Amino acid sequence: MTGSRRTIWHVILWLLITVLGGCGKKGPPLTPLLIVPAQITEFEVTRLNDRVYMEFKVPEANQAGDMPADLDRVEIYALTTQPALLQPSEPFSEDWLELATLVASVPIRPPLPLGTTADDADPEPVVDAAQVLLTRQGDVVTIVEEIAPDVLIPVTLYEPEVAVAAASRRPQPFVSLLPLAPIRSYVAFGVSTRNREGPDSAMLAISLVDAPAAPAAPIVSYTSTSIQVDWEAPATAALPVQGGESAMVGALASTSVLAGREPSRYVLYDVTKLTTTDTAKPEPLRIPSTALSFSEEGITFGIRRCYALRVLDVIQGFEIQSAESVESCIVPIDTFAPAAPTGLTALADDVAINLTWDDNAETDIAGYLVLRGRTTDATLEPLTPEPVVETTYRDTTLEPGEQYMYQVMAVDTAAFQNISSPSERVVETAP
Repeated sequence: MTGSRRTIWHVILWLLITVLGGCGKKGPPLTPLLIVPAQITEFEVTRLNDRVYMEFKVPEANQAGDMPADLDRVEIYALTTQPALLQPSEPFSEDWLELATLVASVPIRPPLPLGTTADDADPEPVVDAAQVLLTRQGDVVTIVEEIAPDVLIPVTLYEPEVAVAAASRRPQPFVSLLPLAPIRSYVAFGVSTRNREGPDSAMLAISLVDAPAAPAAPIVSYTSTSIQVDWEAPATAALPVQGGESAMVGALASTSVLAGREPSRYVLYDVTKLTTTDTAKPEPLRIPSTALSFSEEGITFGIRRCYALRVLDVIQGFEIQSAESVESCIVPIDTFAPAAPTGLTALADDVAINLTWDDNAETDIAGYLVLRGRTTDATLEPLTPEPVVETTYRDTTLEPGEQYMYQVMAVDTAAFQNISSPSERVVETAP
């Protein structure tokens, strides 16, 4: 081997030793990875009279996006404060959390091991029996808090001089110095199995102002195809501002400095369709509206229906629903007769008179009664003791050469069958 080749091999050997020797050396320390549940983004808070409903979806992933979430429980905290016109808003912080009250701690069922499903035939238990009924990741949960006297007591977050100093640094509009009702704010977040808190949800608040007065019971009526619910605006309701000319002739036009109160809206509930669990938030029949009536198409006779009403007001920027009105219940009874049949014709052949008529449009027709009489006698008697299903009838009980008069009546399927008015009369001579 020549000298040049030895030199090349020595260089290669030195490089290999250097690289391999450096593999065992420690680099700079990495930032520890904290695994925490993802933020609760689907979070809603609604006040119905003296109850506050908190709804949220349990996270299914960690903050980094990996699934399933390392999640032991979801906690909801609330804090009542006394807002002031000169007081800055208070974001979520450790100080806020220290003063807040733990409203609920919802234990979360551990996820199934990787590669298994709830439908596996393997009899080996994948979760503890006590955990089977726990809330799972991805579930939507509703928590209810009653507005009790202790909830109404506000906590001071700022000393008065701090609030005034903060407010003095920004321009203040002219506002009415009316006292504001306390507000109650809510925050939810997941907690990992290592007791690490995930990011806090959006902070949502409700006002603790007195709820609107409950309205009177609605009035329920029905037709053959729909249910009608009507009600009157209570005396305490805020009415929509009506346009038009000024009541004072020659009065100057003006613009209000402060925004007027929003008109009261009404929330209608079908009580017979509401979930009976105590924590389920009642779902209305429609979006709250200022309308004083509601019509529901489609009706099932013989089934009890009950309706109740709430007033929804916006006070100091917060939506608040009143207590529920007294229920109004009704059991619709089918007392609506079908329409009279049309298109009746009579045609004689060698031995009978053949009748045909149009099918009624109603969907609850049980059949048709055929009436017959002589033209010399105005009284028509039932020719068929029971309704016939078809829209044809062949009359063979005839006297040759006699004239006969016919009519048809429709009969429905109601418990107490309703009979229509008779069709127009037709006359035909027997063969």
